[in-house]
Amino acid sequence: MKGAKVVLGAAIALFCLLPQLTIAGVNLLHNPDFELASTCWEQKGTAVYVGRYNWHPHKGNFSFGIGNDGGVNGAGGEIFQEIKLAQPFRHDDVFLFTMWMFSEDNYTGRASLKLEFFDSTNRLLNAYQSQLFTGAFKWKKEKIKGVAPKGTEFIRVSCLSEDMTKGSGFSFVWFDNGSLEKLNIKASSALSALYHPENVLQRKGKWHSDYFGEQWFKINFSQIKKIGGLSIHWGEDYALKYSIAISQDGKQWDTIYTETKGNGGEETIYFKPTEARSLKIICKESATKGGYEVEEIEIKGSEETLTLKDYYKKVAKESPSYYSRWLSNKQAYWTIVGLSEDEREALLCEDGTIEPHKRGFTIMPFLYLDRGLITREDTKVTQSLEKDYLPIPS
Repeated sequence: MKGAKVVLGAAIALFCLLPQLTIAGVNLLHNPDFELASTCWEQKGTAVYVGRYNWHPHKGNFSFGIGNDGGVNGAGGEIFQEIKLAQPFRHDDVFLFTMWMFSEDNYTGRASLKLEFFDSTNRLLNAYQSQLFTGAFKWKKEKIKGVAPKGTEFIRVSCLSEDMTKGSGFSFVWFDNGSLEKLNIKASSALSALYHPENVLQRKGKWHSDYFGEQWFKINFSQIKKIGGLSIHWGEDYALKYSIAISQDGKQWDTIYTETKGNGGEETIYFKPTEARSLKIICKESATKGGYEVEEIEIKGSEETLTLKDYYKKVAKESPSYYSRWLSNKQAYWTIVGLSEDEREALLCEDGTIEPHKRGFTIMPFLYLDRGLITREDTKVTQSLEKDYLPIPS
């Protein structure tokens, strides 16, 4: 794929910057950081592609962007790479396309990722597209997963910006640090053909095991990689007791996490970044006695390890009454306390929490009675004026 092709009637220009390559490995992209330009750029209207730009890199020296500064409404653009493996594609091979994205304050388009599978005649067999992102947003990691249909000859991964209106500066969306991985998914059993284990990486469908006995779910990476955790989205039949193990050779397994009181729903587990070739979830006891049901699993990269702030947000989500409201993104009424000429002022919250000075620590009230610990969630808070008419002193 060399040269340039222009379709005037549709106002679309296609520029291919590099030849199609045959690559294998953990990251199948030609340019994972897009620092030397990507494979192809497809333009609609007045959209502009900026490659090898050092103003908005996520990690490294450069990134690439799509924008429409000074153009006309309805512009769009797509930057993509086409990948052909050294070995033939296998039916039901699972691929994971990951990209970091960031948009400027005046971005007006719709940004997304796309993963497409083609046969030897360039016929599209199947396509997957991520959710659409609009407006201004900070760097975020987006992932899209897809399964290779029978007859797949090559894959196309794309970063898109569509329906951009005329921009007046700072209206670009930027992409960086992409990867494409091939995953191998196995499970101890499947309830039926509708519940294949590959479903958990597609955001559609789910895996459901047989009803009885200990069950397991395993993800094999194409080579050893660093992982920092994972999120499990359980269905109705969730695991009350389970463990997570990793292996570098598929034979020797080391348990890195054990859960004995699972709550179902979405459970996010973080651990110290560790290298693994395979990851296994061993389900030991079902909460419903009806086997195990998983809707989605998301693997966290080594850069997504849990910070101290994230840890407190996680535990506050599970037990909000024991932690400050801001950790749960909740607002409350506060009153300034202090003398008019004092250099320092304190804050008193409606639930009794005190902040003694600006940017200081907080003290939360708890009451322990015979029946147990009483928190703000056990009370009813009302507001009123003194003697029902006196205003707050000023």
